[in-house]
Amino acid sequence: MLVNHPDIAKIAFTGSTEVGRVIREKTAGSGKSLTLELGGKSPFIVFEDADLDSAVEGLVDAIWFNQGQVWTNIGSILGCRLPTALQVDRISNGI
Repeated sequence: MLVNHPDIAKIAFTGSTEVGRVIREKTAGSGKSLTLELGGKSPFIVFEDADLDSAVEGLVDAIWFNQGQVWTNIGSILGCRLPTALQVDRISNGI
C-alpha cells in the first residue's frame, strides 16, 4: 500500500469508513499525519430550541453559497423533531 511508503509523511483520504479503517490500521504507530473524511456527507443539524429563521438562513447559505466550489456542501438535514408544515414552508421559501 502507498500509505506504507517511507517517503509519505501525510495521508489524506476521503471515502468509505471501511477503507478508512484499513488505512488507520496500516498507519498506526508510524508517526504519519492522517486526515480521514469518512462516511456520510456534511449534516446540517437543527436542535429543538434553535431559532428557525436563523437555521433556514444558515441552511440556504450552506447549500448554495459556495456553489460546489468547495467540498462542504450539506448532504442531509437532521432535526430533533419532525418539521411542521410552517417550518417546511419557511425552508421552501428560504430556498
